[in-house]
Amino acid sequence: MDIRLKTLRSGFDFQTCLVVPCAAISDDRSLALLTMTRLDINGSDVFDGSYGMTSRDGGATWSEPEKWSAFGRRPNEYGGTSCLSGFPFWHQASKTMLAFPDIINYTPDNVVDLKNPRCMAFTRRDAATGLWSEPSLLEVREDMRRDYVLSGRRMEECDNGDILLPLSAMSLPGFIGVTHIARVRIDGTKAHIVEYGSPLDQVRQPRGLYEPT
Repeated sequence: MDIRLKTLRSGFDFQTCLVVPCAAISDDRSLALLTMTRLDINGSDVFDGSYGMTSRDGGATWSEPEKWSAFGRRPNEYGGTSCLSGFPFWHQASKTMLAFPDIINYTPDNVVDLKNPRCMAFTRRDAATGLWSEPSLLEVREDMRRDYVLSGRRMEECDNGDILLPLSAMSLPGFIGVTHIARVRIDGTKAHIVEYGSPLDQVRQPRGLYEPT
């Protein structure tokens, strides 16, 4: 196996930076996506949505970073703003790039909102236009709807097209993290959780088990 390191981007303006890179590639290698989240270093976890780079030659060359409007900041129901931070995933059954991004809420003062529930979204990339669909909520079960829910950094596709998605739910206000593996079913433009695995909750202290991969 021939592995070569290549610098795709460099530079720093001492105000913002692109962090948390993650890549996905189609089964025929005709499409590769690299996603990153722009971080404002003057705050704590102050993000501005996701940016993406595209390769059509298996990663030999890449486009310039482009802000994905579907992931960008927008007003939320709590009087602040929200943005999405997510990772692309090639779904073999539908031949589509999918994402289950976290919805990150901010107060009017641009501080991470730790008082109101936080959930996950679902979006898919249109192969013809290259645009991501308007995100929809990924509904979680009743006992998690007032929690701080985060998606995992990696998922796996089953033979029938279902997706095994790791997620963690941190109870508010105690922030005790419990991790699950959820089985997600794709139905056209919608995604539904149809099953939850046994909870991993052995660490009963603040933070606990969270950000699963």
